[in-house]
Amino acid sequence: MPDTNSVADARKKVGAAYTALLKDVSDRQISQAGSKKTREQLPVISAETGVWRDNGIASKPLAWLVHFEYDLDAGAWKAHLPGVPYATRLTGTFNTKSPLQGVLCRVIPVACMKEVGADAKVQYDVHRYWEWALAFVFPDLAVFTEGGSSGATIDFNPSSGRLESIIEGCAIEQPYVSAALFELNPGDDVWSVGGLQLTYGEATNALRAIINVQPVTVASEEPEDEA
Repeated sequence: MPDTNSVADARKKVGAAYTALLKDVSDRQISQAGSKKTREQLPVISAETGVWRDNGIASKPLAWLVHFEYDLDAGAWKAHLPGVPYATRLTGTFNTKSPLQGVLCRVIPVACMKEVGADAKVQYDVHRYWEWALAFVFPDLAVFTEGGSSGATIDFNPSSGRLESIIEGCAIEQPYVSAALFELNPGDDVWSVGGLQLTYGEATNALRAIINVQPVTVASEEPEDEA
């Protein structure tokens, strides 16, 4: 049966694979923000708002929060980002002294449950172990490393596919050559939410439906013709 330990182990394997790849190809590293924290050690997500209870955490989160809501008209679960500041922030900050060429972040699902009636409220539930791993690999050193910033963050707009670093208040585009979403649970694992059921596979499909990526193409170096 999947649990917090099996998910953590799966995420560590993904991180180890990227670490080995970047080490071998370019002697660089990948940032794995929040990877050393168990789910119990992460900041609390509020059942009233569906986001971090401590507002100060939002600007430097250890994971990306994605909301899941059942669409009655479509008869399916849909994913969306919470309508709050820093909703696109994947993680931050980074150790800019490290030769970073990628980022691996944790994605945590939050279910939205709407009550019925004039005074209907929205309640939120967080699965105790479901997660995904979202990875981006850059063509070279991270732009925040090159800029020498010690307080850079990473934001991702899933609609446009734009990845950017906020360096001293300025948004600097961070190009990437590859992006990947990794499943860390079996697809048939079921989450019972407010009388409805959501499988991990359905949640994965809903998440993929809102994520667009725009990787850049790096031209290969052609060998010079011999005279």
